[in-house]
Amino acid sequence: MNNKNRFQEKLRKQILKITFIIVFVALVIFYVSAALYDGFNSKRKLSLSNELIQEQFMGMIYQCDRSFLEMSQNKDILNFFTSKNKESAVYQELYTVNQNTNLKYNLVLFNHEGEMIFTSFKGIEFDAVNKSYQKLVIRDCNASKESIVLSYNATIQGSANEFTVIADKIDEVGYALYYVKDVDLLGAIERKPADHFMIIDSHNQVLVASDSQLISKMNRSAIDLSENEIKINNLFYSKQSIEIYPGIELVSFLYKDSIINNKSLILIMILVAAFLAVVLNYYSRRISANTSNSLNILLDEMDKIKKGNLEELNVHTNDEFEIIAEETNEMIREIKQLGKRNEQLVDLRRQIEIKQLESQFNPHFLYNTLETIRYTMLMDQQAASDLILKLTKILRYSISDSSDKVTFIEDLEYIQSFLEIMKFRFQERFEYLVKIDEKCYHRVIPKLIVQPLIENSIRHNYKDKKNLTVWLTADIEDNLMIIEVEDNGDGMSEEELLEIRKVIAIDGKMTGNHIGLSNVAKRLYLLYGNRTRIEISSRKGIGTKVSIIIELGDE
Repeated sequence: MNNKNRFQEKLRKQILKITFIIVFVALVIFYVSAALYDGFNSKRKLSLSNELIQEQFMGMIYQCDRSFLEMSQNKDILNFFTSKNKESAVYQELYTVNQNTNLKYNLVLFNHEGEMIFTSFKGIEFDAVNKSYQKLVIRDCNASKESIVLSYNATIQGSANEFTVIADKIDEVGYALYYVKDVDLLGAIERKPADHFMIIDSHNQVLVASDSQLISKMNRSAIDLSENEIKINNLFYSKQSIEIYPGIELVSFLYKDSIINNKSLILIMILVAAFLAVVLNYYSRRISANTSNSLNILLDEMDKIKKGNLEELNVHTNDEFEIIAEETNEMIREIKQLGKRNEQLVDLRRQIEIKQLESQFNPHFLYNTLETIRYTMLMDQQAASDLILKLTKILRYSISDSSDKVTFIEDLEYIQSFLEIMKFRFQERFEYLVKIDEKCYHRVIPKLIVQPLIENSIRHNYKDKKNLTVWLTADIEDNLMIIEVEDNGDGMSEEELLEIRKVIAIDGKMTGNHIGLSNVAKRLYLLYGNRTRIEISSRKGIGTKVSIIIELGDE
């Protein structure tokens, strides 16, 4: 099997693998989504049930609290707690308070010494409240600022019952307890949409439960109520609990009949997966064959590059391989352009070096400078020595074989020497001003890129201008280094300015009067590409300004 066929088979297997993974992930996502929905739906139902039961249970407590408040505000009833004589009229008031509640309650009163002074239980004396429970109720009432809720099992009126007890302290005179039978409380509580519920106190004692058998099974199985899902008698229930009153917790249960356990659904998914496997196997072969054909065309074209033929690839397959071929063609064009640019840079560097030597060593410059030094030596030997030092620096910097790029402050030292010599030569006819922002000092610029601009200003204006001033400024704005050379010379007309702009264009040809300026423009372009530009503005009789703008990198 050759490399191309191996790629085709590998691609087919990869397509099958990825597709099977997608199908598997889709199946998992389906089941997870179903599970999340099932859990969300269960939580929603349990939350609705808890809200409803809490509202009803708290309604019972509010009714009792209202009765406790009425007792504490009734002087006859308050006197009843401390008086030895129990008048029947007060009994009637107590029965009236008790009847104001919607549920069937039984009321029991104790004085502050813990003695029972009233009970609404009929027929048999209320003697089922033992002393230990009585002390517990009184202790809790004294410790709590709110009503307390307790569970109590007792044989009252000859039958065993489970009660929910709501108790509170009545001022400082005694204690009132309301007894509600579980059967009466369950009859008044609507628990839908939950299946079961129970209310427990802080000691995990069940106050009331919708199904006593369910509680019995839970106790036998040692169920952990901290779990959100529990198993009781081989049945799964979702559970949610909330605190509905200080120390009182409501727990609702919902039977789980999850769609995840639907066997028919699993069978359908298996059949769908098998069908997709057959279909995908067929189409994976076709896709891999078509893709392999496009690859063969691309490889044939790439062989030409391998043999050294840097011609653009001819691939028209209308797929990703055509995009690869186009990107390769772009790379080939970039390589060709880079090669051409490197050739231009080498050639231009040679021309610049020749131009620099001609400029720095041209007889007029050397003659004028040396002649100035000679006359100065006769009058001021120290000034002549300074001129010789500056000229030496200029010559050394010009012919030194250093890097193409230097820091601004290095080039500035050379420029200062050049300007000072010009100033010494022309005296009052020449002035210059240098204003460089310190942010520019350590920025890298092309070597000798500024001096030709200053030299142009002097060379084209000093003969006709009695007082020539040159300004050199540099600053950084919005990540751009802007270097400007401005003079107050004769300036240029629109026609002359247009000609100069053609010279500094990328493809502009050098002319005898503007070789230096053209060199500057081309060096900048070859070094920075589109990250740099030269702008020239001029007005006849006013002056000229040349600006070098360089986009800064992350140096």
